[in-house]
Amino acid sequence: MIGDRETVTGFRLAGVENGHIVETPEDVEKALDRALSDPETGLVILTSSAAEMTRRWVELIKLRPKPVVVEIPDKTAVGRKLEDPLRAFIRRVVGVDVLRGD
Repeated sequence: MIGDRETVTGFRLAGVENGHIVETPEDVEKALDRALSDPETGLVILTSSAAEMTRRWVELIKLRPKPVVVEIPDKTAVGRKLEDPLRAFIRRVVGVDVLRGD
């Protein structure tokens, strides 16, 4: 889990052991580098704000088969329209949008 203090703390309370609080693009890059260097990492969850700090790097990582990178909204996303992370992941893997938003 990579993100702001409140989000990382919430994930830690839910049982996620590896949480990295980030405030700068350099913090995000270091946290992503640590995740990528650990062969046990299969999933990286990061807040949309953290991803925006290093968007190009995040998009390159998303092209890799492992780890899976999922962005989630954080407290700054209130009122903004964000793409459903599961929908984006399925579209990226399958190549088409298979979920309908009826």
